[in-house]
Parts: sequence; structure tokens; C-alpha cells
Amino acid sequence: MTITIDSIKNEQYLLLVELKKLLANEYMLYATRYSSWDIKDRNAVELDKFYESQYEELDIVIDDIIERVRSIKPFAAGRLSNYFKFATLIEYSYPVSQKEQLSNLLADHEIIIQQLNQLATDFSGKYNNYDNTGFVMGLMEKHTKMAWRIRSYLN
Repeated sequence: MTITIDSIKNEQYLLLVELKKLLANEYMLYATRYSSWDIKDRNAVELDKFYESQYEELDIVIDDIIERVRSIKPFAAGRLSNYFKFATLIEYSYPVSQKEQLSNLLADHEIIIQQLNQLATDFSGKYNNYDNTGFVMGLMEKHTKMAWRIRSYLN
């Protein structure tokens, strides 16, 4: 394949679309922040701290993705409505039991892990873009760890 300005622009466009989809899902998952508002359990304080650690990690992830988008395109679309169009995660109804809440969060992390795995495959295979492959692999590691922590509560 011959590398041309047009092929680079096309690759950057496709990369931006995929990062926007990822960012939309990360924002949907960031609703972890609001999960603690509905805790009605004897271990509410402990769960509140747990959720706080999760959404603080997601805050860093979101910032990293935005910085990556801005490195490709000078201005990231700063309106949430621009990103939610790309989201594949759903917003769950609340209040639900603690177990349902954690199960929903776990399911969302697992969807994002699958999304990141597909991105890593595409970035390394289709585009030979190893910088972004490494980036999404790092994000996958963070989500895997957050999912593991949620599983520890469910078991």
C-alpha cells in the first residue's frame, strides 16, 4: 500500500470516529459517579468509596482519550451531546439493588473491554498504528482491573 496524504487523512478520520465512540461509552460508564447516590445498604460508606475510586479512574481515562483526540484533531468536540450519539452503552434505570447496580457496571466494563480489544486488533492489523494500539491496550488493562474489583464485590 502506498502511503499518501489522503490515506493518512482517511486513517486519522477513522481513528477519530473510533475514539469518539469509545469516549461516548466512557462517559456513559462515568455514571458510576451517580451510583453511590442510590446506595441503601449497610455497607454504604464502603461502597461509596469503591464507586469513588472507579469514577476517579474513569475521569483519568476520559481525559487521556480527549488528549489523544486533540493530538489528532486540534479541537475535541466539547459537548456531551456530540459524543452520546456514538454511545453503545445504555443508561440503566435506578434505583436498583446493589447487586444489580454492580452487575450493570460490570457488564458495561466488559463491553468496553471488547470494544478496546477490537480497536487494538484494528489499529495494529488494518492500520499498522502501534502507538494507538498501545494506548487502547493500556485502557483495556485499566478496565480489566476495574471489572475485577467489581467481580470481587459480586462474589
